Amino acid sequence: MKKFLLVSTAVLALFGAAAQNPTLYFMRGVPMRSQMNAALAPERGYVQIPLLGGLAVADDGNIALNNLVYRRGDQLTTLLDPSVSAAEALSGLHDRNRINADVRTTLIGFGSYTANRKNFWSFDLNLRAGASAQVPYELFHFFKTGESSRVRNMGVAADTYVEAGFNYSWPVCDRVYVGARVKALIGLARTRFYFNDFNVSLGEDQWFAEAVGELEANGAGVSIPTRTEVDGNGVPHEYYELNDMSFKPKKPAGYGVAFDLGVAYEPIENLLLSAAINDLGFIAWSKKGAVHGSVNRTLTFDGAQVDASGVADIDFNLGDLEFEKIGDADGKGMTRMLRYAMNVAAEYDLWSRRVGFGLLYQMRKYDYMLSHDLAASVNFHPVHWFTLSGSYSFIDNGANAVGLGLNLHPGWINFYVATDVLLTEKTRQWVPIGQSRMYVNLRLAIPLGRRGLRLSDLDCDR
Repeated sequence: MKKFLLVSTAVLALFGAAAQNPTLYFMRGVPMRSQMNAALAPERGYVQIPLLGGLAVADDGNIALNNLVYRRGDQLTTLLDPSVSAAEALSGLHDRNRINADVRTTLIGFGSYTANRKNFWSFDLNLRAGASAQVPYELFHFFKTGESSRVRNMGVAADTYVEAGFNYSWPVCDRVYVGARVKALIGLARTRFYFNDFNVSLGEDQWFAEAVGELEANGAGVSIPTRTEVDGNGVPHEYYELNDMSFKPKKPAGYGVAFDLGVAYEPIENLLLSAAINDLGFIAWSKKGAVHGSVNRTLTFDGAQVDASGVADIDFNLGDLEFEKIGDADGKGMTRMLRYAMNVAAEYDLWSRRVGFGLLYQMRKYDYMLSHDLAASVNFHPVHWFTLSGSYSFIDNGANAVGLGLNLHPGWINFYVATDVLLTEKTRQWVPIGQSRMYVNLRLAIPLGRRGLRLSDLDCDR
């Protein structure tokens, strides 16, 4: 299933992005702390440099890129290539193979402490995109061996939107900070392919799929041409031509709202407990410009052969999927929840807060899975403008990733970089292929105002 599988798996594994890097959570000078927990704040205000203000790259799922891509001499090929044996290609796969991505690019960002140096506010404008793919093991098995398989619950989903968020955090007594971010959302485009059933079998030179599924797309400027066929009863049917799909956004395709909520509590000196839930919200996608199609029949595809060694070479193009158009107008509007996330953490400082030890649990809800991660970190703050952090992830991460982060924020610049791909296997082009979860973060900002007075400096008993 060449194009479909490559789009839904390898591409997401290479270019997925998100901002929930566990290494950054305990780095006090990093401006994006409030994006992970609305109650937290950097040590100083900031103005992010446009275009250089924020880059976050991540991949999250249960398979790594080296489960999908194989080296043959000096070339890389996919697991679907006939040169890759069925035993080799299938050995690293799961019953449900999932890859998820979340992209956040900061276009504008700035924040500052109020006059009391305890309350903190910030505003950011972000371009965000999310994608999820789920491909069952049985489909890979069919494409490698040619043996009939019952394939269920396969799909790809993606959306893109603009997010404008205002965050505010403030202290309450008993050494507690709370924070909230309100976000206005403008939907740009979304698409979803989903098959409840895609049962496959092989003929002499063709292959067949008993397909039951749906196609949805929303977006002003999304265009999928159709062709018309007349059945034996003289009834016309319109089918989408997916190979000719185009997207030229002209205006918003939907609107929504979301909230981030956070709390931080210092029960004893040097111990900080915190929790947050992010992206609680929805986008209502407009009916205008929507696309809705369905399929519930046996599809026939050309291009199939199995060699003497039992290796199958089965061709498939995304455009061969025949979704029939539903309705006479633009389709249907719909409301979809965002992919929400939760962070729960504890950090203990030693030696006048120059060294900190942290433990962070992260949960994220994607379209087809709940992702869990537990990361331990060590954070060095020899001076207030320098932080060096290291982290190690335990859960849902077969590669056991080691993360490293550096933050420099003297009076004239705030720079940080964090990654967990330094130790993993890479290609010659330095593309990491050995981890099922990957993070790379880079950001540049200008410090603003005086340093804040946060939990350890606040006397709520006075």
